[in-house]
Amino acid sequence: MWLKNAPMDKLIPFSVKFEENIASMEPQEREDYLKANKTQSMIPKIITVGFKALECINYFTTGPDEVRAWTIRNGLKAPGAAGVIHSDFEAKFIRADVYSYDSFKEHAGGLKGQGGKAIENKVKSAGLQRTMGKDYLVKDGDIMFIHHGAGGGKK
Repeated sequence: MWLKNAPMDKLIPFSVKFEENIASMEPQEREDYLKANKTQSMIPKIITVGFKALECINYFTTGPDEVRAWTIRNGLKAPGAAGVIHSDFEAKFIRADVYSYDSFKEHAGGLKGQGGKAIENKVKSAGLQRTMGKDYLVKDGDIMFIHHGAGGGKK
């Protein structure tokens, strides 16, 4: 089957049968097979190109037990991004404390095993966390602590 595409469209040829076959393999078996046959799965490329074509980005929230990635459209303001978590967070948005993943990664050195809170404190003390309001455009890789009036608590 051939598809007519616009000149700027990404066209990624792949075989559904091939992808099904390698998906059913154990990880080591798959790795050996791909290496021996000098080939690769197209699934990672399909995901990456599709994510970009849909103009999606990720931001993160952290807590004592987990880190979550939230997918939003590029150009969304902080209340809309908060609404992806829960509609009350958007409706009752107050502000967001924000720092970048790059800042987090940069200040992680020497803190291995101490947890994300230690790194977050180091980022704060370096003056890299910002308090942003309703007009803040969320950036790819932002780590946000969202303050809201929903349920008397905050996220």
